[in-house]
Amino acid sequence: MYYSVFGFVYLIIQIAIIIMIVRWLVNRNRSKPKIASRKQRLTNTAETEGEVRMKETMLDQMNAELEQSVQTDKTVIIVGMVINVIMLLVNTGVAVAVHQPKAGLAIRLIFFVLTAFVIVLNVSVGYALSMGKKRRVKITERLEKFWEDEGLGKYQDASISQGYGTRGNLFNIISLALGAVALLVSLITYFLGSS
Repeated sequence: MYYSVFGFVYLIIQIAIIIMIVRWLVNRNRSKPKIASRKQRLTNTAETEGEVRMKETMLDQMNAELEQSVQTDKTVIIVGMVINVIMLLVNTGVAVAVHQPKAGLAIRLIFFVLTAFVIVLNVSVGYALSMGKKRRVKITERLEKFWEDEGLGKYQDASISQGYGTRGNLFNIISLALGAVALLVSLITYFLGSS
């Protein structure tokens, strides 16, 4: 009884956290002006119309890469959290089943296979988020360099790439903390569940 109440409360808390993070991600993108609109500032510095088109194309490509990186990271975060919550429930259920009188070796092996999956999942999510962060920072630094070359650096906030780095680290910590909780709760249930 205690485990089912604890698991249910924990599940509600995790779902609330996931909803808050998803809402924050969605609202953050709505409130921020798009970098693509800044391409309109490229007026008098280009000598030819072809050069302006080339610069606009380059800006569009960098902005598309930045948007794709952000979308990929959002997907990785959401899928990682959902799978971690599911694995928490499944693995805790299997850990409880291990202590049943008829539990055999198969249940124990299933528990350790699922535990290994949680570890591999969280290492993969951490790696994907780290690579996404590096990519966004690199793209943003290229954009900042571009604006400086155009003489528009004074209008550009130089802390944007630092913000991407910090945000990437926070997402990585949140995701890995959820994975650690999923792992620890199932291990505690496995080893201390019969007492």
